[in-house]
Amino acid sequence: MRRIRTNPHRKKEEKEIANLKKPTKEFFTSRDLVRLGVFSSDDEAYEARKRGRSPDYYKIGRRVLYSKDQIEAFLSRSKE
Repeated sequence: MRRIRTNPHRKKEEKEIANLKKPTKEFFTSRDLVRLGVFSSDDEAYEARKRGRSPDYYKIGRRVLYSKDQIEAFLSRSKE
């Protein structure tokens, strides 16, 4: 009888993808916003910040963090 091996990392990846669809975090990075579809790339997120066309954000050292509330407000403004 032949055993079928499964990739143990695949389940972890599937869980991470499911969690991205239901964000429960309070703060998000630019990469998180790319994964959620707010921006198409990290470069686009950077350009949007530079031009003032992104959600309000916090800069802590070199990290850029977006709050969940600001992302929701930005998305509702952009739909109008």
